[in-house]
Amino acid sequence: MPDTRIVEGGDEWPRRYTVAELEKIASAAGVTTCGPVALEKLQRAVERYQWATSGDEGGIFFRSYTETREQLYNVLKLIRARASVEEIDSELNELDAITSQLIGAVRADNPRHLERAVRRALGKVQRRGPDPKRARRQFIQELYNIFAYATGGQPTRRVHDREYGPFPEFVKTALNPFNAAMGCEADIKVVLQQRRESRK
Repeated sequence: MPDTRIVEGGDEWPRRYTVAELEKIASAAGVTTCGPVALEKLQRAVERYQWATSGDEGGIFFRSYTETREQLYNVLKLIRARASVEEIDSELNELDAITSQLIGAVRADNPRHLERAVRRALGKVQRRGPDPKRARRQFIQELYNIFAYATGGQPTRRVHDREYGPFPEFVKTALNPFNAAMGCEADIKVVLQQRRESRK
């Protein structure tokens, strides 16, 4: 990762929320203040969100499914050719963070285990189709937990001509500084539905 100084607001990246932004987010949740633990959770979540957006379509680290599969096949070719650990490590270092997580902590000096891990990862990478905007949805998942922690209430949404309620307002206010709130209602709906199903 680039060595960037994390600051509140400003032009540096990734950045943390400013005090004024945090006050708006707390107000949207219906609380005076989120408390120090919730505030730090918010700051860490927004840093992760900014890193994650770089892997979404249009982001600086975006790779298509086809590119990802080609990279994984290159690792397999190197293993079959009995390439050096350094060569295999070099190819592994080119993978994005999400693909690296699919492989896990298997090392290049253990080619049999690495080959199995790469084949498993290949089975999980889609063959075609658009890459979904996963960063915002992951961020909303984190905001779900932070909202529940900060307010003591259950995150919900209400719909009457439009979507409203403290949780949707909380999410939109958290996304506004990054011009990412437009169309977030569909992601909020999906996150809430996933949470309901996980409680069954």
